[in-house]
Amino acid sequence: EYYKSIGGVLYTTEDADNSKELVFYPPAKKGKSYKVPKGYSIGVGAFDNCKYLKKVTIPEGIKTLEQGFVNCKNITLIAPKSLKKFGYVELENKNYGIMVNCKKFTVKAPKNSDYYLL
Repeated sequence: EYYKSIGGVLYTTEDADNSKELVFYPPAKKGKSYKVPKGYSIGVGAFDNCKYLKKVTIPEGIKTLEQGFVNCKNITLIAPKSLKKFGYVELENKNYGIMVNCKKFTVKAPKNSDYYLL
C-alpha cells in the first residue's frame, strides 16, 4: 500500500528512503485551515484549486517547499523556523514557484527566519 487517507487528504506511506508526502488536498474539502502532519512534505500541486482553504500550517522539520499551491485565493502559509528556501519546479521549460496563479498569497514566518526564494 503506497497511499493512505488522513481526514480525506491523500498521503504517501513511507517509501525506501523513509520519505512521506502530502499528495492531494481535495479542492472542495470544507474547512478554512489545515495543519500538515509532522514528518510529511508537500507534493507538487498538492493544494490545487482549494475553494475554502485560507490557512495552511507547515510542520517544523520541512526545509524546502516546492510548488504546492495552484489557483488558490486568499491563502496564508504559516512557515516553520526550519523552512530555509522556497524552491521551484520546472515544467515544459518554464519555472514555477511555490504558488502558481494564486491571488493574495501570504507567508507568515517566525521572527528571525532566514528563508529565501529560489
